[in-house]
Amino acid sequence: MATFTLIVLLTCIWSVVATTSTWNRSNACQSLSSKFPASIYTVGSSEYKSETQAYWSLAAWLEPDCVFAPASSSDLAGGVDVLIKSNTTFAIRSGGHAPTTGIASTGHGVLISMAQFKTLTLHDAPNKYGASYLRCGAANPWGVVYEFLGQHGLSVVAGRIWPVGTGALLGGALSFFSQQRGWGSNNIVNYEVVNADAKVVQVNAKSNPDLFWALKGGGNNFGIVTHYDMKTFKQDKIFGFNMAWPPEQMQKFSDAMTNWMLPGGGREDAKGALMPSTQYTPATDRLEPSLTALYDAPINNPAAFENFSAIAGTDLGNGVQNVSQLVNQTIGYSARVLRWKWYVTSIKFDKETMPIVIDTMVDVAKELIPKFDGFVGVAEEPITIKHLEAAKANGGDPMNLDPKDGGFLMALYYTAYSDPKLDETAENYLKTLISTVEKKTKAKNLFYDFYFLNDLGIAQDAFTSYKGGALNKLKAISRKYDPRGVFQHLVPGYKLGYLVDGS
Repeated sequence: MATFTLIVLLTCIWSVVATTSTWNRSNACQSLSSKFPASIYTVGSSEYKSETQAYWSLAAWLEPDCVFAPASSSDLAGGVDVLIKSNTTFAIRSGGHAPTTGIASTGHGVLISMAQFKTLTLHDAPNKYGASYLRCGAANPWGVVYEFLGQHGLSVVAGRIWPVGTGALLGGALSFFSQQRGWGSNNIVNYEVVNADAKVVQVNAKSNPDLFWALKGGGNNFGIVTHYDMKTFKQDKIFGFNMAWPPEQMQKFSDAMTNWMLPGGGREDAKGALMPSTQYTPATDRLEPSLTALYDAPINNPAAFENFSAIAGTDLGNGVQNVSQLVNQTIGYSARVLRWKWYVTSIKFDKETMPIVIDTMVDVAKELIPKFDGFVGVAEEPITIKHLEAAKANGGDPMNLDPKDGGFLMALYYTAYSDPKLDETAENYLKTLISTVEKKTKAKNLFYDFYFLNDLGIAQDAFTSYKGGALNKLKAISRKYDPRGVFQHLVPGYKLGYLVDGS
């Protein structure tokens, strides 16, 4: 009898909780609609479909109760106030390039779309920040930013791929200019933020300086950034390198990467930056390397890239050009036709780095997914000592990576396919691949303990790999500015030591 009573009681409690949760979610959309009728998109509307499918990876397409696309920072603050008071889950999407399901999307509650925040304005020095800067709204993809700045002979330390959005700055942001200037986040002078009190605040070195530091790599754990004020610098034309090679050139490409990474190689020239990738199709056993690279001077065929330019392949747009012209060559990444997953690991620069990265990928794919209906690959992202020194010189960040530990390669392994039934297969392949690679790198003392927030897989954590007690400091800052844990519990994403999955 006691057991039956307990079951009935628990059932009643769960029913109340479930009903309250459903009521809160529905009530939140109704409240938002009454306050901001032009900014709420409901299920069935064309705007709802457009916003919920504005993600690069189809795996991130979920169905929230409604979409809130505020027209201003004050409207966003008013909407966040409604969501906090109703205890409603809300995801935040700017560029929508993160492929992982439920990180910047949600299958319940409210999706906040930053699509209306398209500001691009220049501010010359002298000013209160001591540097010329671009005020950049959170909706802008990097392609639009570079095109705007190119008209003024300027640039910023921003992303490398046309459709990627400003949200990348909250994870650091890897740039073609990182060897000279550090992470993108090292070059922010101010953030405009809607905080956990639903207030619009300015965050910089003088106003909320601890929060300013936290935003340079702390993800979506501290507020919603509406605008980024980014240092600008004069920008001449550059040499853009964009090549693809057939499978028979794979070994030469691997050797060129190794030569670039090692002492005396192309990495020594801070004006050069690489964005390599190697695609593998298991069904045909075909490896295809490619490279997009930037040299920050109008010089044809710079010595920093000579090992790559010597390999016969397909020229996809080499030559002296504007930054925007090179970035425009990556616009194909905006196609929303496939389901993507990725995981990352980091490996010290060494002559064995590339063989481990490539050979292990092929071996695991042949073993686990020999007939995979899609393709896999790896983006081999080099992080140099010069990059880490520049990050320190430009104010540091929560990652706090020490240049004395040397340079390393971030191996971003990915899968791309169409059939949702392959989700579990792709996830298992990536987890096994990362485990296998790390077993090898640890055995050879080549493992570098850093997981880049912007490249994480669903089961990975970045913050525990940050150095110098950064995670504890981030947690303390979170408690200070968000004592109720709004951005730790209501907002999906990579939290400070755990995951909140919005799916």
